[in-house]
Amino acid sequence: MNQRVLVAQTRATLPPLERELAQATHALAIYTGAAPADASLPIVELADLTLPRDVPIIIPADLVRQRPDIRASEAMLHRASAAIGVAEANRYPRLTLSGGLSSDRTRIEDVLGQGINVWSIGVSLVQPLLRQPELQARQREAIAAYDEALAAYRTAVLTGIGNVADALRALELDAIELAARSEQVSEAEKAYAITLERFQLGGVSQLDVLDAERQRLQAALERSRAAAARLADTAALFQAMGGGWWDARDEAAPASGSRLRTSSYSRTAQ
Repeated sequence: MNQRVLVAQTRATLPPLERELAQATHALAIYTGAAPADASLPIVELADLTLPRDVPIIIPADLVRQRPDIRASEAMLHRASAAIGVAEANRYPRLTLSGGLSSDRTRIEDVLGQGINVWSIGVSLVQPLLRQPELQARQREAIAAYDEALAAYRTAVLTGIGNVADALRALELDAIELAARSEQVSEAEKAYAITLERFQLGGVSQLDVLDAERQRLQAALERSRAAAARLADTAALFQAMGGGWWDARDEAAPASGSRLRTSSYSRTAQ
């Protein structure tokens, strides 16, 4: 009776797993640009998936920099820094030089010869004295926007580094758990073999054999879950870095000694 209860409990765990499989399949179909009912996806087994050969242990800042949110924040920061320079330049006089050439000749050969007989040069000076309060306010606005962009950039960088650190720590613990689960499977296989041999010799009952087999299968299931978690955390590392670290290495190779820059603008110059 107890064995039938265990079988019923195990059978009850299948529908949630099938639901998750269907959701994952539908998500893959959407990623390929097809409707879930029209997608033709290959059947992928857990054993077919492999980890990358080279998983980084320490992530330099240049690798995290390829995240889209960090790049967007950095671009906004540079834009805010340039806006400060524009606002400051508008407060000072602007000198504009202009010139013109014209001719009253009517034939092309005269124009190509000595046809230019009218020229002019003009100089204009704009002194925004009356708009100084407005321009000063616009400069302070630009500085405040820069401070906001700088804070957003720092937050994006810290968030990205934190996400990568979480993923790396998860991968480290996944490796430890997978090793422990593999050892558990090995010991369960040995226990099942011993119990089966004792059953053949009449030392134990069939229920003991079924219980040993249940433990063996449960250990194999837990090992599969640990392997799946390790693959999922590797995918999370891809996402946290904004892509593969090999692409980031190729992009960062020309400037390997550079660090994450904040901006060329310095508040001390104001």
